[in-house]
Amino acid sequence: VVYLVVSLYCTTTHCVRGGMSSYGGVHILRVGNFKNVDKELPLGMLKGNCFDVVLRNVDAGHETLAERRECVEQAAKAYQQNGFINDCGMQRFGMDNDTHKVGTEILKGNWKAAVGMIMRPKPNEQTRYLTAREKWRDRFESVSGDEEKRKEVEKELAAAAILRDMGSFMMCEHNLLNCLKHDPLDYRKAFSQIAKHVRLIFLHAIQSAIWNQVASARIETLGKEACVVTLCKLKMLSRQLVDQEPEAEGGKVVKVVAREDIDAGTFNLTDFVLPLVVIKIEHPQNETGKLFDTFLTEWGIGKAAFHDLKTESKPRGDYRKIICKPSDVDSAISEYLDPLEPFVQTDLMKVNKQELPKTADDEKKMLGIVVGYTLPPSSCATIALRELTKRSTSSDY
Repeated sequence: VVYLVVSLYCTTTHCVRGGMSSYGGVHILRVGNFKNVDKELPLGMLKGNCFDVVLRNVDAGHETLAERRECVEQAAKAYQQNGFINDCGMQRFGMDNDTHKVGTEILKGNWKAAVGMIMRPKPNEQTRYLTAREKWRDRFESVSGDEEKRKEVEKELAAAAILRDMGSFMMCEHNLLNCLKHDPLDYRKAFSQIAKHVRLIFLHAIQSAIWNQVASARIETLGKEACVVTLCKLKMLSRQLVDQEPEAEGGKVVKVVAREDIDAGTFNLTDFVLPLVVIKIEHPQNETGKLFDTFLTEWGIGKAAFHDLKTESKPRGDYRKIICKPSDVDSAISEYLDPLEPFVQTDLMKVNKQELPKTADDEKKMLGIVVGYTLPPSSCATIALRELTKRSTSSDY
């Protein structure tokens, strides 16, 4: 079970009243601490996010509390010193781990396969939805190769038997079916009816999948050592260098690392970046650069496939750091009895001057850990937590 408490600073141009909102009698939102400011906070204007993660019922593999505390502290220290491979989070690939596969079919121009993948039967769905998806999958089983008959069957199923059984929250499926009931077999047009930002999610997913593969292969083959023709972000360097270096979409500037940079120790692994593959972006011209071509080939696509997309559907290029090092890492270990006992004093508790409850020492049984860390933008809290707990990035966890 995951409980999430979020504190946000934000600005608005509209008048907002203070107070609370509730759901089922439970307060879920508190708005307050108003003041007038000169500038707004646009989306993405942040230095990072601060997390306090509570892990309950932890098996640290040690008997005494002192040994457990030492184990946790060593893990937190190594975590801060070494950082972790800055993989894109598993949420980018969807609940069924197929979002990037849809993106691959889009890049191949295989619109029928892309639509079929969105509409295919999904595990752990309600029987009603599963039955509807199976009907769609098997819609042409009793139909000959005649195209007009196929259109008639698809139109009838999309308009009646399938569409009405799909959940109202299944926006992609509804957009596809509402188009196909008027234009059966026109899968490209059907896919274009999905909202633009959702269509881009499929393409961002395959970008992320390839980035993860290249980053892992780069660390496995080249280790943590710097190598020539690697890319690094120019953020803190002099303007003279920046003016001479290639620029990505969105204005982010990178430098190609030369032998003299390595000899001078100018950069280390935490400065290195890899691009999210598109055409108009700088790629490393070394063994790491070849990895992009290798993995793209394995997926059956090439860089040119991104160029062939319509302008409105093209994902933007960007650079992402290979290694992320969290800051402000700390940890604490406690024993507890009540599984709902709070370990962290939230901002709202501080405002209300509400202290953390105390339990008698002789009643404490289970082991809990609080891990605090701050992550920069373009890094994933779930990936950071998986690294700390040494868990696989498999969707099973």
